[in-house]
Amino acid sequence: MRRQLLTNGGYIVLLNLLVKPIWILLIDRGLQNQLGPVAYGSYYTLLSLSLMLSAVLDAGLSNFNTRTIAAQGERSLKNLPSMVGLKAILWVLYLLSTLCIGLFLDYPPQSIYWLLLLGVQQGFHAFNLLLRSILSGQMRFMREGWMGILDKWLMTVAAFPFIWLGWSYGGQQPISAFIWIQLLATLVPTLLMGFMLSNTFNLRPSFSWAAQKILLKQIFPYALLGLLAGLYTRIDLVMIRALHLEPELQAGLYASSYRLLDATNMIPVLLSGILLPQFAHHLSNNTLKSGWIRSVTYLMLSIGLCLSWGLIAFRHEIMGYLYKHQSDSQTDTLFWIGLCCIPVSLSYVWGTLLTAAGQLRTLNQLALSALVANVCLNFWLIPKSGGLGAAQATLITQLVLCVGQGLVCMRHFSSAIAGRRWWVAVATLILLIGAASSTSPSSPLALRIGLTALWPIILLTADGMYPRQWPTILGNRQKTNN
Repeated sequence: MRRQLLTNGGYIVLLNLLVKPIWILLIDRGLQNQLGPVAYGSYYTLLSLSLMLSAVLDAGLSNFNTRTIAAQGERSLKNLPSMVGLKAILWVLYLLSTLCIGLFLDYPPQSIYWLLLLGVQQGFHAFNLLLRSILSGQMRFMREGWMGILDKWLMTVAAFPFIWLGWSYGGQQPISAFIWIQLLATLVPTLLMGFMLSNTFNLRPSFSWAAQKILLKQIFPYALLGLLAGLYTRIDLVMIRALHLEPELQAGLYASSYRLLDATNMIPVLLSGILLPQFAHHLSNNTLKSGWIRSVTYLMLSIGLCLSWGLIAFRHEIMGYLYKHQSDSQTDTLFWIGLCCIPVSLSYVWGTLLTAAGQLRTLNQLALSALVANVCLNFWLIPKSGGLGAAQATLITQLVLCVGQGLVCMRHFSSAIAGRRWWVAVATLILLIGAASSTSPSSPLALRIGLTALWPIILLTADGMYPRQWPTILGNRQKTNN
């Protein structure tokens, strides 16, 4: 299992690293610098609103489909026409809900138009996720990986001339042109994948109320979990707009850091997409061992530490290089956002494990607790500190969620998933935070780079994966206790 995770995960991560950093550093950053923090803050607030409600659109169908196919095989795909029809109904409800909230918040007509386009784009993306969930459930990770990067590749090709060469697409405003590029680039791979899969599966939508009523009962816990997760991860910007005296500016400053969190979380997100079908498959066959869970936990924590350290230790250089409108407030915000990589990475293991085990009720209770904590903290911190307060609230929220999921996993499975040397992980976290707090642009570059490699060495060694063994981990002769 470890070898399968590393080979498939490494392949998919490599695919995404070929495209998504270019998108983030050239395209998204170029748009931010072109628009400035105020205009970009307005756009990102609309994007966050569309993403916050996208849980209504997906309704947990993707995770439900992946888990069901992995556990039951292709016989579970008999419900696919009902899923496609339900997805179409949810798309209409999602669009109406999004536009109603935009009107309630008194957005101007231009913003409502952008919100509509973003809603259409999210609909295409939701169908894309549903089709990719079939490939994930069948553990066809390589093909799913190619389909996962095609939209970003198309967006990059189309947006580069617009942002860096000054092309004008029909004389549209920059934000309008950018949203249209995203919409069309999402549509193309969705149609392509639909054409490919229609030769094997029935993708014609069915609107049978009896079948969809049964399906809704099955996916409701997944839908609720997605909605709560969308709320506690995306409500910050909406609350900044409502609570702060400089909403657009503070939203732009916060967005510049949060976008980096989205970017660095690409690796844990991709690996969790592989973990879900594997967890579900082995749970259904009673072959999942605590040693495997522990190894994945330490591996993901190592990744989170590296990502967190990279954002924090080099925060001044990152902000100075990426943005023309850099300020001390941005670097301070990035410090708190960077720390979020640690609990978020662990949540992608423990939350995925609980999802595969069908512990949706517990997950929803934890997500509701995280949402309540996030809203209360934002009401307290945003009026005083703006984007910086929202970043602090985000970190505390993720810690609450991560600790809760970890405790439930240890109770439900085994305390052995934390390992006998769990204290090494705790000490490493304390050392990282202390070292990160004292770093500055004058700190030796070699020291900061060296520490980036030190954190995973400490953690993986604590799990029994000694450095001398790493070259053979991918080999067939590697013996594990999993």
